[in-house]
Formats: sequence, C-alpha cells, structure tokens
Amino acid sequence: MSRRLQQQIRRELAKRGAAARGPAGVGSPGPQGAAGVGVPAGGSTNQVLAKASGTDYDTAWVPAAAGSGDVVGPASATDNAIARFDGTTGKLVQNSVVALGDSGVLSGFTRLEATPNTSPRYSFVGFTGTGLTYDSDTEQLNLFYESTPVFSYSVPDTEVTVPTLLVTDLAGTGTRMVTASSTGALATAPIPTVYVATKADTAINSVTDVTIVTRDVTGVGATDSLNVEAEFTILNNSTATRVYVITLDFDGLFDVEFSTGALAFSSTLMHPFFLRGTLDIRSTSLCYGVFTCEGQLAAGIASGTDTTMAATHLRAMGWGTSASDASGTCTVALKIRSANATATQTLRLHRMVITKHTPT
Repeated sequence: MSRRLQQQIRRELAKRGAAARGPAGVGSPGPQGAAGVGVPAGGSTNQVLAKASGTDYDTAWVPAAAGSGDVVGPASATDNAIARFDGTTGKLVQNSVVALGDSGVLSGFTRLEATPNTSPRYSFVGFTGTGLTYDSDTEQLNLFYESTPVFSYSVPDTEVTVPTLLVTDLAGTGTRMVTASSTGALATAPIPTVYVATKADTAINSVTDVTIVTRDVTGVGATDSLNVEAEFTILNNSTATRVYVITLDFDGLFDVEFSTGALAFSSTLMHPFFLRGTLDIRSTSLCYGVFTCEGQLAAGIASGTDTTMAATHLRAMGWGTSASDASGTCTVALKIRSANATATQTLRLHRMVITKHTPT
C-alpha cells in the first residue's frame, strides 16, 4: 500500500470518530455538599480568632491579649516631654508640658506636691525657673525660684513639727527660711549665711602677719551683722617663750589687736584660744566692731589635763567704730604674728565660722 493511500485512510477514520461522539453538553446541578470548617460564627468587637486545642480546625473567638505594640499615642509630641496615660485603659498616652532633659533637669511644672505617708502635706504653687534640692545631712529642703511662689500647707493637728525649708530667690532678694504660723500659713524670714573655714596647721614663726583664714562675705546689707568664732591652739616649740599678736580683721575697718603675753615653749604642751568678733553695721556710714579673745598663757596644757580658772587663763576685749561703708563684700581675716621668727611655731585651727545675719 502506498504512503499516499495510508494518509487518506487515516483522515477518513478521524472524520467518522468525531461524528460518533456527538456535540458536547452540560449536566443538571448536583445536591448541596457538606459545610466546610470555615470561620466560626459569633465573636465581638476587639476579639480575635485563636486555636482552642491541638485538633485541626478547632478555633474560637477570644479577647485580644495585652502586650507590646497596643499603646497608642498622639500624632506628635514635645521633645523630652514626659508621657502621661490618657484615661484608665492603660493603652492611650498623651503629651505633657513637663520635660525631663538629657542632663536630668526637670522643667515645665507649675505645681510640685509631696504627700508623705503621714500628714501634713506640703505643696509649692505658681513658680517658674525653679530648682529643688534635699540635704539629707541637715534634713533640709532647698527651693530656688525666680518669681514669687505661693506656698500651701495643711496641718491636721497642732502636734506637727515643720521641717526646715530654705527658699532662695534667684532674682536677688536672698535666701529665706519658711516657717509655719499658728494658722498653718507659711511665712518667710531671713536666715543666716554661714561660712566654715578649712581646718589646718599653719607655721606662724614670722614677725609679720600670717593670714590663717581669709573669706569674702558677699551680699552684706546696710543693716546686717557678721559674727565670727574661731578656736585654735598654738604650739611654741622654738626653744624660748614667745609673744603673739592676734588680729581679727573686718575689711581693714578696725585696728584691734590682742597680745598674748609670753607663751612657754614645749614640744607637746598646747595653748588653746577662743576668739569671737562681731561687725555691727548700722548704715552705709556707720559700723561697730566688738571683739573678745580668751587663751591659756604660761606653761601650756597637756592633752586631757583637767584645769581650773586661774590667772594664766586670761581674757581680752576690744571695740572700734568706723564711718566707712561695710556693705557689699566684706573680707574677714584671721591673722597672727610672732615676736620672733625662730622655728618651730604652729597655729592649729580647729574651727572658724563666719555667720551673716539679716534683721527681720
């Protein structure tokens, strides 16, 4: 059979097979199938779909769990502002006018209130440019402000002890102490300014004045007073008795000097002294100085020795007046000189306190 004939027979058989199948058709819809697992019915606002067990497709609607990422804040906020909760849900925060800077400075608040475990309560209202510090050594609260503050103070009974509160006006009216009146209202009064000198041993084998302490007291008013107290001992180990001249100087206003008389020499025996002076300023053209010096002369005193009042325990006094203006900055100095420069002569300063008082 030729190849051409074979191709003709195949084409004929293909035509006859297509005619036998007939045209394609569409059957009737079948019955409804069983429901699939799908999403369970029910649920409420803010619920989520969660697995109820380890079984496939076992799910249930449950409340959304609290966690990170569910707190919502404002569209924008102030840099360094402290975030505050808005409402009681714990999920909303809002901006604040109070800021905590990178250096730890808290600013922007208009009221600071401290409520201890027991009454009374203290609050500070309506001040700006403030600073608040607490001194644990003195149990003293220090408040600095640049505008007039309003203090509120509630007293539950009359048995309350009011702690010390120091208020400093940075605008320049000075430091004042807050006290409570019988009605519970707070009032301010000037407080003393205190300078404490550094304790040290100083060589005093000099025939010219040796400055033991010098201090500039600033902000002295035209009616203020300065009070000075100093306690020191003198060790004369220079192989002979020596006479010393002690001076407490207020800005060079007074020339009051105390001569000790002859102090015996010793390598161990000390001569204790107590010096007190007051600068009483009455106006910018009048002030007074009052001085007292007490000391032990003769042989000196050994450590721990019991002593009695005797002629060797002497006191000297002096006073002066000046028409100079002592207000502003007043330099206070403790000086001493010896009648001889032979070593070893030493003044040991134990305490020196300068206090500035402003009358009420």
